[in-house]
Amino acid sequence: MSNFSFEIDFIALGLLLGFLLIAFQAKKYFSHFNPPYFFYSNVSDLKTDIKMGRSKWSSFPEKLNLLAFFFFSLAFIDPHLLIDRKPSFSQTSSEPPKEGIAIYLVLDQSGSMQQKISTKYIPIEKIQLLKNVTKKFISQRPSDLIGVVTFARVPNVLAPLTLDHETLQKNLDQLQVVKSKEEDGTAIGYAIYKTAHIMAATRYFSSNLKNNIKAPYDIKSAAMIVVTDGMQDPSILDKGNRFRTIELDEAAEYAKSQNIHLYIINIDPQFASDQYAPHRRQLKRITNLTGGKFYLINDGGDLEEIYSEINKLEKGVIQTNKPKITIPPERWSFYPFFIALGLLCFFIATVLNLTLLRKVP
Repeated sequence: MSNFSFEIDFIALGLLLGFLLIAFQAKKYFSHFNPPYFFYSNVSDLKTDIKMGRSKWSSFPEKLNLLAFFFFSLAFIDPHLLIDRKPSFSQTSSEPPKEGIAIYLVLDQSGSMQQKISTKYIPIEKIQLLKNVTKKFISQRPSDLIGVVTFARVPNVLAPLTLDHETLQKNLDQLQVVKSKEEDGTAIGYAIYKTAHIMAATRYFSSNLKNNIKAPYDIKSAAMIVVTDGMQDPSILDKGNRFRTIELDEAAEYAKSQNIHLYIINIDPQFASDQYAPHRRQLKRITNLTGGKFYLINDGGDLEEIYSEINKLEKGVIQTNKPKITIPPERWSFYPFFIALGLLCFFIATVLNLTLLRKVP
């Protein structure tokens, strides 16, 4: 709700009070003099036209003139409201940040992500939960370069590293699970390895521009957040393909060599069962190796909490040089209405004086 304040022009108010004081003193002074008059021998023949009621309303134009003066006086002191306005995006946005963290969100889009998971309110598809919570995470990191890689059988860049987070969130809306069996799979190792290569290439080219030009954005550190509902399970069609079947340990070693923190979030509560204990230990080992962490959720509500924890662990650069922008308040003046009312009263009084209530000497 907008805050507002009521104000008047106090200089105009002072002038008005001074004028009224002078007018009062002048009237008081001239009241000592008798008004002009003349003698008349007999006034009994001058009858008042009571039937027409004119004598009853004879002072009405004078009252209308006083009311008109009152409205003009209100208009003169300019009463108005000042309503605070919130700055728009274009007004609040300053220069783009020049340094921060590069974060790639590596999101599973395999067929199993279409299954539903329980939440605090109603069951929701894993892929939809992933999109909803990821959008919120992106909105909390305005100063960081963020990109999105999706994967099933193979990883694909949905959006490269960018500061345009609004477009990034729109791209997330297009994320769907793969439909054909040929595209399905859970090649986590390949997704980590390929994304780490993309981040390494980005760093290299940004630091080796021609003519020693300084990069527009300085990547202070890098992180990769992998969200999946399964374990390393490349497609059988890729058997013998070295990169598509690359093991998690090798991919994590490469990420470590590039100083990339690896976070893995498994959003399938069944992954907590004993049969998956060796896989959990492996994921914990490779994430700890890179300085990251492995997470396992019990229900859909945990994902947002995990994102919040990662948000605290990967502290971005705080922009302290944002210029403070003051937006002038919106002004609502009432003087046009008072002037209109004053003119209306003055017009009615003039018409009555010239017609129905006209006085004859």
